[in-house]
Formats: sequence, structure tokens, C-alpha cells
Amino acid sequence: MDGHRIHTARPVKEFLAERKDDVELYILPAYAPDLNPDESIWSQIKRRVGKEFLRKKQDMKRHMIEDFEDFKANPRKVKGCFYQADCAYTLC
Repeated sequence: MDGHRIHTARPVKEFLAERKDDVELYILPAYAPDLNPDESIWSQIKRRVGKEFLRKKQDMKRHMIEDFEDFKANPRKVKGCFYQADCAYTLC
């Protein structure tokens, strides 16, 4: 996790406390998108949405939901984000 304050929110702390034996945390530098696997997912979504002609905010929301549903239906796409060279630390 990086230094974003959402990571210190009570629901996150409670979630992690309940899974302390199953989750290993890695504290990332303040700005290190290359070390953060979820940045690869966002990059792919932004790249696809950026190619669309969007007239309304709802259009962007619809495209993003479709992309997230695609990731949800294709776990191999998500796993691929963890196999990038800079994210290999996540596979230990």
C-alpha cells in the first residue's frame, strides 16, 4: 500500500486485522506507480476509456464499469499485473 490516507481508514484497518495471518503488507514509496500492480489495471482502463468519444459523465462511468466487469470475469488479466518485473515482490 502507498501513503494514501484511505489505507489508514477504520474499515481498512479492521479488514486487515481480521486477516493478519493471511495478508502481508508492503509499504510503497509515496509515488511509485511502477511498483503498484493496481496502477496497471487503472492504466489499461484509462487507455480504453480515453479512446472513446464520451459526451456525458455517465458514458465514462458505463465504460469503466464494463472494464471492471471484464477484469472480474478474467482473473488472468488481473494476475498479469502482478507478474510485471517491478511487481515481482508481490509474488514472494
